[in-house]
Amino acid sequence: MDIANLPFRPVIKPWIIKTLLLMLLFMQNFVFGITSYIIPHFSKDYSISADIIIWSVQINAIVLVVMIPVFYRLRLYFKPADLIESAIIIEATLCLLCYWLRYAAFLLMANLLLAICKAVCLLDFISLLSAAYPAMKHRALFYGLLYTITKVGGSIAEVVTLPIIHLHWPQLYLVSVIAAVISLGTCMLIFHNKRLQPKVSLKKIDWTSIGLLFSACMCFTFICSFGKRLHGFDSILIISAALTCVLFTSIFVWRQLVVQKPLWNLRVFKAHRQVPLAFLFMILMYIFYGCNNVFNRFAAYELAGTPRQYLLLGWVTVLAYLLVFPGTGILLYKGCSKRITLSVGFFCYACACWLIHLTPGVYSGLTYLIVAYFIKGAGYGLLLTTLSTFMATNINKAFNKDRLMASIISRYVIGTAIFSSLYNSWTANLSFLNKSILSKIPAIEVTLLATTQILGVIALVGLCAALIVIFIKRFDTKEKKAGDNYQII
Repeated sequence: MDIANLPFRPVIKPWIIKTLLLMLLFMQNFVFGITSYIIPHFSKDYSISADIIIWSVQINAIVLVVMIPVFYRLRLYFKPADLIESAIIIEATLCLLCYWLRYAAFLLMANLLLAICKAVCLLDFISLLSAAYPAMKHRALFYGLLYTITKVGGSIAEVVTLPIIHLHWPQLYLVSVIAAVISLGTCMLIFHNKRLQPKVSLKKIDWTSIGLLFSACMCFTFICSFGKRLHGFDSILIISAALTCVLFTSIFVWRQLVVQKPLWNLRVFKAHRQVPLAFLFMILMYIFYGCNNVFNRFAAYELAGTPRQYLLLGWVTVLAYLLVFPGTGILLYKGCSKRITLSVGFFCYACACWLIHLTPGVYSGLTYLIVAYFIKGAGYGLLLTTLSTFMATNINKAFNKDRLMASIISRYVIGTAIFSSLYNSWTANLSFLNKSILSKIPAIEVTLLATTQILGVIALVGLCAALIVIFIKRFDTKEKKAGDNYQII
């Protein structure tokens, strides 16, 4: 590790810096905004529709997308220590204010600002981590290690804080303050306050393109979140949102093709043939990842009154992630076929969904759920690591930022918005249909029946995907090591 080109104090040993960087990235998992587990409590406490809260959470993903090009400029404008320490201080301040004030409107706005700060912290820590670990220049090892830290860390944070959420969820903001203070102290310890690169003005950021992309994505997620509630295109709001989305998207695409330095260079889809394929399959992956809420809803009903058993399922997911994410990265690094890992990943999801679909009765025991959750976690690890590695392989350095934006938009904006909306709609429609046919069955069993019906369909989709991906030879594109020999973020 070349300390001279990194913003670390030279007196600190490299192994200490590497360890603390891992800790800093891990600690960001404990800086909480409004998570999926908090939404029901937030909605109940403030009498706000869950759709509104979900939409505000989805906006956070849009913030992550538009922050990618901004981050690269901020990194050239600020000193490294000033940028990261300022972001952490704002995180701590916002979380402290959220705990004290607790106004619904302020919490939603603070959640958006937290998303911006977390995006800066995550991108900076990931960038420094990849520079500190030269082996992470290999795409498979990079994503294997990155997802092990972020996904395992995120799952641990959820499991550890779940009792706090059920007891008194605003106390999570105090946990966030503690995590931010520890991170700030660590940064002050290891970072020096020198500038490494010439200062670049923020005026060169294409704010017009950022506004167009942000507005188009907001309209898209609004349609997905409120489409069913407002009766689709029978509502003038949905029609207006759709027209605005199409208009802003068209202007944005046109602008990216004509300006000299586009915010998101869409030519990456033509220049690198693996990008559109990976883009589509990442959206497809969220058919399966999106069923997490269906699994959790089913488990909550199955294990009602046994919170310890429900927490155990969280630890099962942690174990699956801990084994599969690094394992997949190592397999791909050793030359394992991406078609095989993708096929096994889709098959794992198919098996997990089919297992729940076949679960006999309402209270069938914990064993079925443990096996299903482990297989589901393994499937996600295989798919996400493989698709991320595939999309990032042999990418020209000039297109690296654009590839990253394509990856995040496909998953966190398009995939999440579409399939979250579809699952909620399917569950409601099937529950209504089952209740109409089976009027004597309790409501809880009607909901469980709808859940298992959905997972049965998803299992068949997963099986088809596992078979189809075997025949797509492009997934086994050979890596040109010379072309990938640069820092990925």
